[in-house]
Amino acid sequence: MINGQVSTVRTPACVITLNNEFVTWETVTVRSQNYYMADVYTVELPINGNPQFDYSFWANVPNGEIKIYMGIPPNPDNFTSSDLTLIFEGGLDTIDLSVGLNTVTLTGRDYAYLLIDKKITNSYVNRTASQIATELATQNGLIPVVTATTTPVGQYTYNEFNFLPNAVTEWDLLTYFAQLEKFNLYVVRKELHFEPFPNPNIPTFTIPIQLADLEYPFPRVNVTSMNFGRTLTLASDSDVTVQSFSMLEGGVIKKTATATHVGQGVASPKQSFIYSRPNLTPAQAAIQAEVMARDITKWEKKLDFEMPGDAILTKNTPIKITGTNTELDQTYYIDTLNRTLSADASEGFTMSIEAKNHSELVQVNVT
Repeated sequence: MINGQVSTVRTPACVITLNNEFVTWETVTVRSQNYYMADVYTVELPINGNPQFDYSFWANVPNGEIKIYMGIPPNPDNFTSSDLTLIFEGGLDTIDLSVGLNTVTLTGRDYAYLLIDKKITNSYVNRTASQIATELATQNGLIPVVTATTTPVGQYTYNEFNFLPNAVTEWDLLTYFAQLEKFNLYVVRKELHFEPFPNPNIPTFTIPIQLADLEYPFPRVNVTSMNFGRTLTLASDSDVTVQSFSMLEGGVIKKTATATHVGQGVASPKQSFIYSRPNLTPAQAAIQAEVMARDITKWEKKLDFEMPGDAILTKNTPIKITGTNTELDQTYYIDTLNRTLSADASEGFTMSIEAKNHSELVQVNVT
């Protein structure tokens, strides 16, 4: 802990299965990612420690399913996977054999890969985004956890995906609609989530900061390390212009969304961004400009910190900072969450988090 704060010693544990068989492991890292990215993992296994998975197996295995359980069991000397939390479930992408070390390193993605690797073949113009998400989840053997939407996707864009069969993946399509609906899109275990972001039902994880005073000459915070960052170009107001040559409108249309930082004391140069999209109506261009402007404002303030690992925090947990008495005291949303655990007890169970703000002090107007 920073500046001498002492943490309670806990004994972490991890259970990994490959194709429903338990494996002996040496190191494991799970990277949980937000903003329309699949979660990924890296696992290193000793080949001698897993006689059921010899060189012949690794040379011929066509695919694999990985489950990773982590946590702090009640009894570190006697536990099963039921004492831990299933934090990752997905597929096997790559196998790297090290002959000298006699180890195999596995990497892969969560079940979002089923949609990431699959091109669209249908037209979806007359359906809502939630109907499409439900259909694609079911077709890929996933359970849809989908919040209903009401707007037919054809109102967002005029046949933008109709002319691109086999060029756009199912994940690209859902990501596009999620951004327009201001939704999150991710897969956890075998559930496809298509729902509003941020989720108001997820409790906030609060990190209080105690500033330096006469008794303590350094700030105190109950994590291992913490850093803040600001991108000043994104702290200024910005214009996002979407322009489109539309066959329906018979010419070029432009819509501009202006993101204004409310209460900003010092004026700074306005940033301008221009994007081109085909065949939009004025209403469609306005929607896309607003979405892009709001997305840009999310990157102004950044937060990263490290702490002892646990299996409770998720990539969708809001992180609330208090105690600096500045605009840094706000809610941040996780971009990536890395958990690393080694069979070597001296290396421990660690967790690093990168987050960014979703500014509540930005107004967006479209003209």
